[in-house]
Amino acid sequence: MTYLHSMDTLINRFDLSPHHVFVDEDMTAKLDLCHTRFSFMENELVYVPNWMAPEALQHRPEDIDKRAADMYSFAVILWEIATNKIPFVGLSPMNIGIKVAKELARPVIPSTINHHLQRIIDICWNADPNKRSQFKNIKPIIDKLEV
Repeated sequence: MTYLHSMDTLINRFDLSPHHVFVDEDMTAKLDLCHTRFSFMENELVYVPNWMAPEALQHRPEDIDKRAADMYSFAVILWEIATNKIPFVGLSPMNIGIKVAKELARPVIPSTINHHLQRIIDICWNADPNKRSQFKNIKPIIDKLEV
């Protein structure tokens, strides 16, 4: 993600979620971009609100800061890894979308999670997209974490 966010032009139809992250035999995370749409024509949009930023649920993709939306999604993925739970499990996609977009709901961070990881998650899923960190700033911190 650090590399993708360093590009001048972002991949517009890539939505960061666990469905697009694979871990190889060396425990290195890899992104799957094969299902990313590179077409100008989109007949069908599929949303997975569990990992989507509030602004991504409320606005068209071209009207949001994609880097900030990815940071939000990354925070939810970190939460999922730390808790071994799927965010908002048991709720319908519509209810998740309403809770995230309108109520600004976030999964509950258990107190048992590493304090530094809790802080990273809080910063990355901040309600204000402008206050979310960037991958280049949190990567060195995450590299040093032992979770």
